[in-house]
Amino acid sequence: MAFAPDGRTLATADGPTVGLWDVRDSRRLRDLTATGRVSALVFAPRGHTLAVRCTTGGSTRVELWNRDTGRAIRVITSGGQAGVPVFGGDDLLAVALRGPGASDSVKVFDASNGDLVQSLRTPCAVDSVVFSPEGTFLAAGGPGDCPVSVWDTTSLNPPDPRVLYPQGQGGSLQFSPDGQALIDVGDAVVLWDTSGWRSHDLGGVGAVRTAVFAPAGGTLAVAGEGGVALWDTDTDEAFTAPVTGSTDLAAFSPDGGTLATATTGSGVRLWDVATGHLRTALVDSADVRWMEFAPDGRTLVTKDGNDPIQLWNVALPDPGTAVREICAIVADDPALLHRSLVLPGGPVCPR
Repeated sequence: MAFAPDGRTLATADGPTVGLWDVRDSRRLRDLTATGRVSALVFAPRGHTLAVRCTTGGSTRVELWNRDTGRAIRVITSGGQAGVPVFGGDDLLAVALRGPGASDSVKVFDASNGDLVQSLRTPCAVDSVVFSPEGTFLAAGGPGDCPVSVWDTTSLNPPDPRVLYPQGQGGSLQFSPDGQALIDVGDAVVLWDTSGWRSHDLGGVGAVRTAVFAPAGGTLAVAGEGGVALWDTDTDEAFTAPVTGSTDLAAFSPDGGTLATATTGSGVRLWDVATGHLRTALVDSADVRWMEFAPDGRTLVTKDGNDPIQLWNVALPDPGTAVREICAIVADDPALLHRSLVLPGGPVCPR
């Protein structure tokens, strides 16, 4: 699943069918039919182009679609195994290729028409690629002993990468939203600062299951078997984390004020990042396998093991606002107003 950047459209996949939905009224806008079973969906930053990874005939390919017209633009990779595509702004699209029919490489394409811009050879088979937010850097990494390679996108020719050591975790790569850090998330987390490419090891939660940056950068949530650790990526110091106990998923709200966590069997909980207090627990959310906030922060989308997709209204008011809203309701009902005056603790509403 993937949100369009405007937050109003959600793309979902069922076999070869991609459904585009209006999240405001749950209306299905249109269907796109890929050439194989869809395994990844990625919108371009402006939201008009959708990259679709699908499997057909034993190979994994990437297709470009126009979201507005519902028409295919081009199949840009074919043969071998293609990784999850990533956009570098609206201009570039990068895909990792490996296996039979494709040399180990990263292909960079023109995102508007699918033309090949550059083929970047890698020292080993990579399966994770990512652009920095400004599109200045492109990083690629792979499993096992494969090191992380970083290219300056302003000088892809000659395509010589910087190889980062110590080697990463062979997991997923992420740049921080401010572009100041790159992390490799596996059983542990390795962080490099992009100014001098110095490495730092982050942990504190046992075996790591996921790590996510706060939208403004500077804070990293690392979730694992021991709970959640919050790290200041500028100082490499951990500070108070609200969550203890095994945690599988974590996601920040767009304003960075709320952290959603999920554990199989325990459900989704929303935490106030500043205070560490639990804001709410979502009912009937015990088997969530994926979750993401909508860009406006008012909706949380979850997907469980049986494939149903749920949209949750998480526009929770702060305590002061909640009291004012409740008191406004009480003020219109004399019986409720009387009860508020005689309840233990005295009146909670201004008289």
